[in-house]
Amino acid sequence: MNPNFVANWRRRDTNMTARDPPGASSSSDSDLVPSPNQATGEEETEETTAPLDGDGVADPVAITSVLEAITAQSRTLPVVAPLWTEYRLTACHLDLLKQRIELFGEGGKLRCGYFSRTKTFVHEVPSSAHQTCANKFRWSVYEKVLRVCPSLEELPFVKEVIFDHSPAIQASDSQSKDFHQADLFVNHILSMDYGFCLELAYAQKRDRLSDLAQFYIHHSETETQLVIGIDYDPKHSKKATLLTWRRDGDKLKAHVQDLRDDDGKVIPGDPLRINVLDIAPPHCTPLSMHSKAIEFSVKELDDILYVQDYHHGKLWQYGGVPEPQYD
Repeated sequence: MNPNFVANWRRRDTNMTARDPPGASSSSDSDLVPSPNQATGEEETEETTAPLDGDGVADPVAITSVLEAITAQSRTLPVVAPLWTEYRLTACHLDLLKQRIELFGEGGKLRCGYFSRTKTFVHEVPSSAHQTCANKFRWSVYEKVLRVCPSLEELPFVKEVIFDHSPAIQASDSQSKDFHQADLFVNHILSMDYGFCLELAYAQKRDRLSDLAQFYIHHSETETQLVIGIDYDPKHSKKATLLTWRRDGDKLKAHVQDLRDDDGKVIPGDPLRINVLDIAPPHCTPLSMHSKAIEFSVKELDDILYVQDYHHGKLWQYGGVPEPQYD
């Protein structure tokens, strides 16, 4: 049994222990069939239909076929375009699929999520360009927080800022099966469930961004202060959009801002502002940094996207991948 997998599917508590599995769900009625992606049909999206037995229960062999499909996607290299594939899956079958993932030894490798309201299991395969872009954002955040330190006394605080790639974030309700893996969760070692999320979106994923923001801010075990979404899919369009969400009572306060137009031209606009208190709560943050914030100008965000442009360009040039044709 793969211990890395077990840790991935468990919930983190305040003592930084391994994650406990969420409680059982009362859902039991739907079969395991793929649901359509939120965007219009993408050619790289695979769908697998699971047959039912006489009692309307999903055949475990069919669950294995889904597992084989998603592991095959994960092992395809290079990943030129990120994949976001959705499958209809009842909560009562989710644990069985997780067990199969564990038996196949894929627990620490797959990026997955589950929307219990729509009974949707998600498998995500980020491209190498996608991951490079997240890393560029990560280092930029660290450098900017370092620069706003008033003195050397605050350096220990900055050094303990954590950049958690693809953490399995569970639902706050122990009866819910929901979980998702953000592209990046920025927090602090003294308060690891408090912080902000980054999600890099593309054609198949963009319509799920608001659902993910709702989950992270209102329904997850974390105290997520801010969700940042960057919607950019160079395979299909030159347009890029910045989206942010913050808590507004029991709702979300959303902000949408275009960074590039359809021709790829940069659109001037307000900078992205991240408060130091979005990373760590007041009791963990030096008093001298409570009012501090870092900012990303539109030009800086465009530079981060350029990393993705460059990476895709190399694949098109040397990887035998056709260059995209925009409508």
